[in-house]
Amino acid sequence: MCVASRWLKKEWEMVFEYCLEMACVCTTMLVVVETVLGWREEADRKLGYAVYTWALLETREAGL
Repeated sequence: MCVASRWLKKEWEMVFEYCLEMACVCTTMLVVVETVLGWREEADRKLGYAVYTWALLETREAGL
């Protein structure tokens, strides 16, 4: 049972990190579109979210 729960936890963490990465990519694409359209305030807010998400991923990979 313990081995199965560790495996499940590891799989869940991989899915979570993948979802974070995809959310960050989509957010970055939205920032580009909104910047081109002239929606600076909305683009700045989303860019802050994307930077925070990438920092979170890097911190998790570093084991901090």
